[in-house]
Amino acid sequence: MNKEKIFTVSSRDNGNIEDLIGKVINLDNIEEDTDYGDCCGFADVDELKNTFEGNVLITNVEVDDGDTDNYPNNSIKVTFYGANKQIYQANLSDGSGSGWDYGAVATLSVKLEEK
Repeated sequence: MNKEKIFTVSSRDNGNIEDLIGKVINLDNIEEDTDYGDCCGFADVDELKNTFEGNVLITNVEVDDGDTDNYPNNSIKVTFYGANKQIYQANLSDGSGSGWDYGAVATLSVKLEEK
């Protein structure tokens, strides 16, 4: 029986994305989601680099969350490596123009079927 496990990271939380190290994923199973929250919020997932198609063994995951405390704007950069080569990178960000937190969030999810 196959069961699905989802690994996530958001513009506000590292989640469990680093648990992907050592797993084989299909890059087509990466999903991006944005929620603008209320009023004046914004959320964005900027896919910076995707140099591989199909299945790949994740050898490293880097999460740069240097701006998660930069209220009201947050950002995280996620980089996946396979065979010591960068294969995927995305920037997740959220915030508001007014300086208030309206609940906006950007999320990156990777679905993995486990046997």
